[in-house]
Order: sequence, then C-alpha cells, then structure tokens
Amino acid sequence: MLPSGGTAIIPALIDRLTRGPSNRARRAAAVELSMDAGLQDVARRWASAVLDDTPPAEAQTYLVSIARGADARDLPRLASWAYERLLARGDSLADAPALHVRAAELALALGDTTAAERHYAAVEAAFGPGTPQRRRAGAVRVRLMADRGEADAAADALTTFRKEYPQAAEVDRLAAVVGEAYLRRGKTDDARRIIAGMEGPRCALLRGRLALGVGRADSARQAFTAAAAGLHGAEATAVLELTNLLAGLSTPAATHVAAALGAGALQPDTDLVRRLDEAARTVPQADRAAVLDYAASVADELDPASAARFRRAIVDDYPTSPQAASALLGLARGLAAQPDSVGPARELLERLILKYPESALVPEARRRLSRLKGEVPPDTASGAIRP
Repeated sequence: MLPSGGTAIIPALIDRLTRGPSNRARRAAAVELSMDAGLQDVARRWASAVLDDTPPAEAQTYLVSIARGADARDLPRLASWAYERLLARGDSLADAPALHVRAAELALALGDTTAAERHYAAVEAAFGPGTPQRRRAGAVRVRLMADRGEADAAADALTTFRKEYPQAAEVDRLAAVVGEAYLRRGKTDDARRIIAGMEGPRCALLRGRLALGVGRADSARQAFTAAAAGLHGAEATAVLELTNLLAGLSTPAATHVAAALGAGALQPDTDLVRRLDEAARTVPQADRAAVLDYAASVADELDPASAARFRRAIVDDYPTSPQAASALLGLARGLAAQPDSVGPARELLERLILKYPESALVPEARRRLSRLKGEVPPDTASGAIRP
C-alpha cells in the first residue's frame, strides 16, 4: 500500500485513467491504484465496472484476484464484496466452503451477522453430519441468532445441533447463550426450559441467576458453586465472591439480597449498585457489613465514590466485623491513587496494622505502607500490588 501521502495524488490519477472513453485495462489499473491507496469504495466502483466488461469465463479469476488483493491489503469491505460476488455466481468452486468461511469472517468484522449466518449455513450444507467443519459452523450459527435476539430460531437450531452432537463441548455454552437471549426478552420460563437438565458451568451460571431472579438464594448458591469449578480468572473470582456472600448471610438476609440482585447479578451496572445499597440498609444488622463489602466490590469500577462510601460505613459502623480490615485496605488503596491523599492513605494502613494485627491483610498493608513512605521502590517490591 502506498504511503499516506499517496492518497492525495491517487484520486487525480484515477480520474485521468477513467475519464471519458475508458477501456477495461485503464479501469483495471484504476482498481489497483485504489487498492494500493486504501480507497476501498473507489476500488469497488471500478472493480464492478471491470467485472461488467469481463468475459464470463474470466470473471471468476478476476474476482478471486480482487478478493486476494483486498485481503492482502487489509481492505475488508472490498474483500467482502468480491467474495459475495464470487459466491453469488453459482460457479462450481472446489474451495467454496473455505470461501464461505472467509466471507463469514469478513461479514462479522463488518457487523453483518445476517450475512455471516448465511455463509455458515452454506458451510453446514457442504459437509456431512458429524464432521468437525459442520459442527463449528452450526455452533456459530446458533450463537449469531441468539446474539441478534432471535431466541426461537436459535432454540430450534440448538435442538438440531444437540441431536447431531449430543456430547459436544459447545452445547453448554450454546444453551446458555440461547437461554440468555430469552432472558433478555423477559421470557424466564423459556430460559429455564432451554437449560433444563444441562450440565456445565455456563448453564449452571445462568441457572443461578434465574434462581436469584425469584429470590431463591439457596438454589442460586448451589448453582454458582457448581459453575465456579468450570470457570477461570476474574469470572470465577466474581462467582466465588457472590457464592461466599450468600453462604455467609442469614436466611432472611440472603433471601433479601437475592431479590435485590435478581437475574442481573454478575452483570453489574449502576442500578445494581443502587439495589445493593438499598439492601444493605434493610437486612438484619449482623449482615450489613457483608452486604456493604460486596456492594463495594461491585461499585469499584462503576462508581468509586459509592465504593468508598460503603467501605467507610463498614469502618465506622461495623469495626468488629470480619470485613473491617478489608474495608480499610480498600479505602487506603483508593486514596493512595490520589497524589494529595497519600497522608490519609498511610494513616488508614497504619490503623489496619495496629487494630487488626491478626488479619491476613497485614502483610499487604505493610508493603503498601512501605511504598508510600518511599522505603520500597514500587517496581521492585516483591508481591507489591499497585494502588
């Protein structure tokens, strides 16, 4: 592709090549110049004109050259057009399935999920039952339909997929995706029907959220416990935090918090922060620190001011709770990130170390305090966690 400065002169060159009576060779040259300059729409316009003048026997070869040239230059709109025209011709193509896969990838990159699904359907049709290519294409089609909100169509496609591949690893994730599509439409009974009898972490996760939606804290906790074993990273951590919260609350508090969380649990937004704030005010006194602690962890990224408020309430109102040391550390971490609040952050860390010497958080508090005092370089402190 030409340097960016080339785009200033290319349009003039293309105009000279295509002005007035222009032959096929000059238009083809204009296409190449346009591709080199990254002018996808201009290249498509003249490639279409060249194609109109191309003998039918040569059209396939020309479209392949445009598709490959566009792919090589990272011109997805032009490449998509070329693959679409190539496949629409109905020619017998030995590599048609591979072309459909590439066309589907481009369609997804361009946000056209309908076209992508159509191409994956062609891939499914090209391969026999039980083949891995058909399996992959079928799984993608289910997901695309569910993502578009076409829950009924996705459910039908899932049924077909499960009959053909009953033991496929994708079934758990696909069933959860279809169930989620129903949930987004408020059809909780259909969501339950889709994942009924299904095993796997994704369906267990959705099953737990559905249980929360009807205030069934114990059922939700059991489902989340089953799901956590198959999850990883931050997602597993979030599920375990919620599971531990529900397990540690009294029955009345757990029921109340489950209703506040609803099916939107584990998909946090500012409204969830608000609901948890309200729940913390109404649960029994003995459970409030735990609910505030969880609310703070949810609010950390969404509403830092509320997160700090929740932790301050723990420190001030529930200093003997198991969550008090963690609340002090969280407050100090937030203050340490503000240049003018390093002093208060140090005071909070010192308070944690002195008041809760048996806390497992004391070593981390000491490392942070040393860093704030300048005693330990932040990049070399072993095990140090940045503010």
